[in-house]
Amino acid sequence: MQPPPFTAMLLALVSSGITAADYHLSMSGDDAASGSEEQPWRTLARLRTCPVAPGDRIRLRGGETFAGSILLERGGSEQLPLIIESYGQGRARIVAADDADGILIRNVGGVRIRELVVTGSGNTTHHGIAFSITTPDTVRVGIAVDAVEVSGFGGNGVHLGADQAGSGFRRVRFTRVIAHDCGEAGIASHGVVRGTEYAHGEVYVGGCLAYDNHGLPHKTENHSGNGIVMGHVNGLTIERCVAYGNGDLCNFTGGGPVGIWAWESRYVLIQYNEAHHNRTGAKSVDGGGFDLDGGVVDAVVQYNY
Repeated sequence: MQPPPFTAMLLALVSSGITAADYHLSMSGDDAASGSEEQPWRTLARLRTCPVAPGDRIRLRGGETFAGSILLERGGSEQLPLIIESYGQGRARIVAADDADGILIRNVGGVRIRELVVTGSGNTTHHGIAFSITTPDTVRVGIAVDAVEVSGFGGNGVHLGADQAGSGFRRVRFTRVIAHDCGEAGIASHGVVRGTEYAHGEVYVGGCLAYDNHGLPHKTENHSGNGIVMGHVNGLTIERCVAYGNGDLCNFTGGGPVGIWAWESRYVLIQYNEAHHNRTGAKSVDGGGFDLDGGVVDAVVQYNY
């Protein structure tokens, strides 16, 4: 019999000799303090010098607002993830500057983000929560976002991206995400196709809400204003999600946006979702509810409304 996940994590910590650490932030804290719950740090900038390791937790006090961004280039593993979360009462809020993503996880895996609110000004071209791989032939495993609200970004609310051939993420879960008032999309992925290889694999999007991602009226070279749009995935499930009110400011006349859809992906299952009142400002093509776009093979769309 396999031990439950939390027990398995503790056993892994003990057997590996790793002592996980918690780092706390509060607006009443001090960046010169220890980072404990009793002596929290104050600013997100303090995390740049934090030697995070697998199993550690970065904890923001619930109900408080933190200006700035989180950039992580150290992660964890599936067994010992690095966790970013709220603590105390309610959810902490991150308010990002115009020139940065709210949370950027770069070239690492084993990261879980949960119980946070991430907002932008609406003027930024960046993403709310971005997982990015910028080096070739790099595969990272174990990414999860749960119970997070993201809004006000010109890019995607939640973004999964790989910019080099042979790179991507595996075993990804986006659950209970609320993504709204973003320019490009609520939730999206992209990668680089090399032969028959897909960038990402085993991606699950469940119980999410993507609404009022209106699009970018100044963008005419491609579509914008999608609800959930996933590309370059081998093994994708989107289920029990809702997408509405997206796309009405899109001015691209060549196609898109759509409420929930996939492109250049294989083994796709889209089921038990709702999509309504999605539009296109170009008034020419698409603006639909669901779509299997170019390059999709071995796909099933069922039990949607």
